[in-house]
Amino acid sequence: MQARAGSPFCGVLDALGPPCLTFTFGSMSSRLNRFPVLALTTAATLLSLAGCGHSARVRYQDDLVKVTERSTINYLNVHASSDTEVLTMWGRDFKDVRGLDPCYLSVTNKHLVLFVTGKDYDGGQAIVHLADVSNRTIRDFPAYDSHIGSNIGATKTNRYERVASVDGDKPTIEAAFLERRYKYVIDLAGPQFEREEADFEGAFPPHNIEHHVYEGGRISVSR
Repeated sequence: MQARAGSPFCGVLDALGPPCLTFTFGSMSSRLNRFPVLALTTAATLLSLAGCGHSARVRYQDDLVKVTERSTINYLNVHASSDTEVLTMWGRDFKDVRGLDPCYLSVTNKHLVLFVTGKDYDGGQAIVHLADVSNRTIRDFPAYDSHIGSNIGATKTNRYERVASVDGDKPTIEAAFLERRYKYVIDLAGPQFEREEADFEGAFPPHNIEHHVYEGGRISVSR
């Protein structure tokens, strides 16, 4: 049977012809090609969720603060596991708190406590927090590259951090870690971090003592 060009039957044949079949098979092929990708993505997500464990442990607590150690363990890649130290004060959480328990210092005669957050091993992250226990307010300011707070809570002769003096609104904090010595000066009126001074042996012979100054918390001068 042959349909003439332009006849209604020809239009029906065109509608049922190869273009329609090609579209259908093309759509099925596209869906089939997407299926393995979706399956792999879903499987990877489920495996990732199943491969991680979370835990929280209260490391220290007193009438003022609570310090919690939160851990994420990646069973598939142990190097991707992480720990976060969180200080909780007056209902607020501060992640990556520095130092050892209790993780804060009392500023003499100022009704203030001081603590520091920011990863020790990644420069430029130090944030100093001043908590006023008389009105339960907390102020904070950056200390950038400073080492301040890293040795709070340590009480050994070669590792410590303490408020050495308070001159008006400027407390001076002294710290040590092994052979290194640190001095931090803070202006409470700002508040702002004024400077850090650090003394430690040079990396190369003859290993002379180097004096480093961090003005405003940023590495600026060595002499």
